Amino acid sequence: VKPPFVGRGRLGYSLRMGPNDDITLGAFGELIEIFGRDQLVARVGPLANLQISDHLDLTASFAFVVASRDALGLSSSDVGQFGVRYRWASGEPVPVSLIP
Repeated sequence: VKPPFVGRGRLGYSLRMGPNDDITLGAFGELIEIFGRDQLVARVGPLANLQISDHLDLTASFAFVVASRDALGLSSSDVGQFGVRYRWASGEPVPVSLIP
């Protein structure tokens, strides 16, 4: 994006579930402001997280545009994120699997 810049704020809520609270499901909403263009974009969507061990997580989220000055439509409005997160500062010297 060319200057001026873009600002983004995201707020969400999730619940832990599963036998070891290793699954997290939730939803979020975000607002994106494109400065200099007087455009505000609102997106909402689901999110999920699977904790494989004390150190390793898989995560996914999808966002769908619900309000925009541009006519994006469903085909160009979805944004997805898949991720793998490894935490080495968890205090455990050897990872312990949470999934049997």
